[in-house]
Amino acid sequence: MAFSGLTFPQLKLKHGISKQIIDPIMVTGNGAREVRRKQNKTDRGVWTFPARNISETDKQTLVKFLQQTRMGADSFYFQDPTMPVLVDAPMASRSTNTFYFNVPFDAVTPGNHPIVRPVNVGLTVKRNGVATTNYSFATGTDGLPYIQVTGAVPADTITVSGAFYLVARFSGTVQYSIAAMQKLDNNCTVTPTIVELADFQIVEVFE
Repeated sequence: MAFSGLTFPQLKLKHGISKQIIDPIMVTGNGAREVRRKQNKTDRGVWTFPARNISETDKQTLVKFLQQTRMGADSFYFQDPTMPVLVDAPMASRSTNTFYFNVPFDAVTPGNHPIVRPVNVGLTVKRNGVATTNYSFATGTDGLPYIQVTGAVPADTITVSGAFYLVARFSGTVQYSIAAMQKLDNNCTVTPTIVELADFQIVEVFE
């Protein structure tokens, strides 16, 4: 699996998207004692999209996106539709001029959720209430994202506003079929008119 660098399209669903938090546990034993281990270091989100609530136009968009991501083999940027847009969310001091991307994920301790490949698109960073462009995102060896603000000190108040993106992939095979087509044109191409799409899931990844 490779990272495509593409962004999952914003679908016009008014309702129906559900989110789960998965944290699978592996259980082993020798007959006398049972051992339980987390399969993943961090829990991750899984979003289910009901096909019945997706418009025909969005289905066409999804088919194109699938083709661009090698039929779902590649990961991509994804905006969690269940998370509100950040409004002056405070960041936690990390060290010197760096601050953890202090965003709460499903009641876990803010700043303890990895966000790989953080992007600056659409985000506003403020230092002590004043917007600044002298910052960059990075990910530490612990996998946790942080913001480096030029000239900042631990006592500064760093806030972030805007929407942020996770890295995700399709969970399993996305099934769709073209139920109707237009006639062949002079270039011998076809244009799908109806796409039958099965419900599908998107899962957060750390890569």
